[in-house]
Amino acid sequence: MSCLYTFPAEATVNLSVAPGFTLEGSDDAVLEWLQDWCDEHNILQTLRIAATDMLVFGGAFIEICHEKGQDPDEWWLKPLDPVNERVRRDAYGQVFGYVQLLTMPPVMFTAQEVVHVRWGAKSWWYEYSYGTSLLRPLLKIEALINQLENDLATLTHVYVKPMIWVQAGRPDAPFSDQQLSQLMQAFSQRDVATDVFTRGDVNVKPLTSLTRDIKVDYWLNYLYKQREAVLGVPKIFLGESSGTNRATADIVMQEYCVRLRMIQNLLSEMIETDLFAQLVAAKFGEGVEVPHIAWKPVWEPTLDLKAKYIGELVQLGIILPSEARPQLGYQEQPSEEAIQAAKLLPPPRPTGRQPDATQELSNAEEQQQSAENFP
Repeated sequence: MSCLYTFPAEATVNLSVAPGFTLEGSDDAVLEWLQDWCDEHNILQTLRIAATDMLVFGGAFIEICHEKGQDPDEWWLKPLDPVNERVRRDAYGQVFGYVQLLTMPPVMFTAQEVVHVRWGAKSWWYEYSYGTSLLRPLLKIEALINQLENDLATLTHVYVKPMIWVQAGRPDAPFSDQQLSQLMQAFSQRDVATDVFTRGDVNVKPLTSLTRDIKVDYWLNYLYKQREAVLGVPKIFLGESSGTNRATADIVMQEYCVRLRMIQNLLSEMIETDLFAQLVAAKFGEGVEVPHIAWKPVWEPTLDLKAKYIGELVQLGIILPSEARPQLGYQEQPSEEAIQAAKLLPPPRPTGRQPDATQELSNAEEQQQSAENFP
């Protein structure tokens, strides 16, 4: 697949999944076990594959692999190829399973065995079942761009080797068929910067191309803008910083962050409902609260900008210094009561073993005896 499609999708996926997440809610034992399970099974890599499939193909399918009665610690995840997946729905639109057409006979999955994430789902049949692909509208735009590039190459070759009109002979002395054939062969074999010699009764006139008035820049820029609108990636991430200022960049970045958060919400919603619920029920039993995914910030300002902003909040009395310190990466400042309580504690005992008085006296007697024996 062309990097035109994959790079913008990968940039969006990396920015949305790379920050990672933490788990909130439920009991501490459930949180600790589920967090360890996610780390051991490298769930961020699985989510990265799912997010890429979701943007490119419209939907992502993840199989929850386990044997009947198997310990949830041994469950694992396997992304499925969305090209070969089909959704099984009843007459009321309820999903009751999936079919994998990669092999024959096809492989059947129940609805509980697959985590299905959709991008841009609509109310009509196809997009409701399979989501909306970013690749589909790009196909027509990219086809038009490729066609224009081929046409421009042809037009450039025409201007380098222009078309001509050759009139051979005179009305009273026309060329014979053999002479006309030789003349046609001579002109057809001409190349760029090639001289052709003819008799005086041969008239050669260049033909003016009708493509000189085509607005190529307007048409090409229009296609590029359409492609950028479909991809949805700011130009700054594609290495094009011209034509942007700080105000425009802030607005574009805010809109892009909203799109990234939407990807995170879609992933976390399906993971919590379809995966975490089964894991917690199998490990701790029914009725236990399922933890929720809390994504880390997609984008944070630099430390100097953050310190300036938080410092103004402290000066205005909106937040306390103790609240500002953790936001800047410092430890929370202890309260005055904690400081006074620490002063009342006894001094810490030394870690090394100190010699007692009996040992010191014994050492002194040995030194005195040694001095008497060797004056």
